[in-house]
Amino acid sequence: MFRAYINEHINLHLRIKERSELDDATHYFTTILQEAAWQSTPPPRARTKPVNNIPLHIRELLAEKRRSCRIWQWSRNHGDRIIYNRLNRKLQTALRHANNATFEHYLTSLSPSDNTLWKATKRLKRPLISIPPIRKVDGSWAKSDDEKAMAFADHLQHVFTPHHFLNPADAAISAFLDVPCQMSLLIQPFSTIEW
Repeated sequence: MFRAYINEHINLHLRIKERSELDDATHYFTTILQEAAWQSTPPPRARTKPVNNIPLHIRELLAEKRRSCRIWQWSRNHGDRIIYNRLNRKLQTALRHANNATFEHYLTSLSPSDNTLWKATKRLKRPLISIPPIRKVDGSWAKSDDEKAMAFADHLQHVFTPHHFLNPADAAISAFLDVPCQMSLLIQPFSTIEW
């Protein structure tokens, strides 16, 4: 489609003798290429919002629970807290039943004829990737996030150390260059004969 659009719409008999004609021809060619790319590119699929499959009675329970939570936070009354906890447990039970029903429907819809059974089996048999534990320098295990961060910091500090100077002349040069304010005069230019 790209090539066909360019072959159909391009004009090869343009006069290019002056700078303005060259600019116009470049603009024309760029426009033809852009139009060909737009015409030959398929339109993007419309992004649909994820379908909200939550049943209506669960949405109503959720709204009631949020309303009772707001009332309890405003009043701090013990009776309001009891109502909020009761609605919270009711919502959790309804969600659990809905999830179980969805999973049961999924299991009953699996069949070997359309490969859905094999796809589910493949997903279940996939090996779990475990995150290996982190051992600190002293040999103990890093358990908390702070200990893990410190173990990584110690490791990176040990790995990324500057090389030690093996040659004493290199150390002398480095010490000379690290002096804060050098008060020496500029080096005089020299020729290749003096060198």
